[in-house]
Amino acid sequence: MRIIIAGPDFDTGAMLESTLAPQVGPTGDGAAGLDAMGLPVLPEDGTVKLEEPMFGTPFYEKLSRQYDFYADEPVRILRAEVEADRMAKEIFFLPAFVLLLLLILVQRRRATQAAF
Repeated sequence: MRIIIAGPDFDTGAMLESTLAPQVGPTGDGAAGLDAMGLPVLPEDGTVKLEEPMFGTPFYEKLSRQYDFYADEPVRILRAEVEADRMAKEIFFLPAFVLLLLLILVQRRRATQAAF
């Protein structure tokens, strides 16, 4: 899971955007998983606001020095991205091997025939 957050910079007040990769379990409520990791979220007015991370959590050091959680503009979650389920890439080796075998069978006749 990846979440993209945006909010005001702690020093300048300019808007920053960064990506976090919390290790939330594959099932269950995402907000509860983030809250258990020390990233409390607050759905409000059609946006999801991110509150200041809990002290001692892995995200406290990174986010508390970077974002101003008490400014007029809140720190909010822009997007949450989850990896899509897809086929293994090795499945495409099979058609390549079949094509290679077909090419060998077609070209085999050339190897036994004289050039002129």
